[in-house]
Amino acid sequence: MRPRLLKFLSCPKCKSDFQLYSKEKGQREIIEGSLVCENCQAVYPIYRGIPRILDRENLSNEKRKIAMRFGVEWKLHKHIFELYEKQFLEWIYPFKPENFKDKVVLDAGCGKGRHLIQVQKFGAKEVIGLDISDSVEIAYMNTKHLENVHIVQGDISSLPFKKCFHIVYSIGVIHHLPSPYEGFKSLTSVLFKRGILIIWIYAQEGNDWIIKYFEPLRKKILSKIKPEILYYMSFLPSILVYLVSRMPVKVFYKDYLDYISKFPFKEIQSIVYDQMNAPITHFLSRQELEKWINESKQRCIALRHHNKNSWTLILEKIS
Repeated sequence: MRPRLLKFLSCPKCKSDFQLYSKEKGQREIIEGSLVCENCQAVYPIYRGIPRILDRENLSNEKRKIAMRFGVEWKLHKHIFELYEKQFLEWIYPFKPENFKDKVVLDAGCGKGRHLIQVQKFGAKEVIGLDISDSVEIAYMNTKHLENVHIVQGDISSLPFKKCFHIVYSIGVIHHLPSPYEGFKSLTSVLFKRGILIIWIYAQEGNDWIIKYFEPLRKKILSKIKPEILYYMSFLPSILVYLVSRMPVKVFYKDYLDYISKFPFKEIQSIVYDQMNAPITHFLSRQELEKWINESKQRCIALRHHNKNSWTLILEKIS
């Protein structure tokens, strides 16, 4: 943890400042230490360079399972591909790379850190990646050479940050929360006024066959299998998706299969495994997202149906 990260952090319980205590310092950062709340005296450890601002003892069983399964997933798929930049820009469109310049940015649910690398390259002043799982270890290894990137272990529903961000984005994450709407509200709470929230989530529209046929299988069987075993089980369906995506004629799911047809097999397997491994998945309708917009009283910049199977929602905070 670089000491300047402290100015962005606050206790998730009472929103007070932290006192920073270090036990072991590296050349530019604190490797081992602790954060102590000045008000409620809650203590959170820093180890292996990452502040762990997570109340593990009081996590729900659902969140424990989310943290465990996605922690394993990103350790198995720690690779970084060049295609991630194009993919990220498609997910956040019409938001542009130059809009990140000189901004303080939060990646909510950073996984292995692939988007952090892109955003710092676009000129962000500071980029903070947060994840509930031990994937923070992978994100830290993938970004530790980047001076303006910070990694924090924490919960989207109980964010350990002040209202300090110009931009918050969450790509493919809040649809895996027990309550996506609670995650949405929490993310808006740490934005400055006029700040931008970008969310990419699974759509109900265009995913009828997944909801009808695959989701019962995931809920009843796949989500109960150890993620390490599921990894090997994902090879066969991944081969099938890889081959079908490269067929000149596609009979269904054409937009999405065309989209992934240039992906290497390892990335397609990562996508298939992600679908099989998730303990919770929500598919959100346009009507539901419009309700979120109206209830939040924020300005909608874009609500775009991406590849006919997902939504990109971009809001500006006006209150």
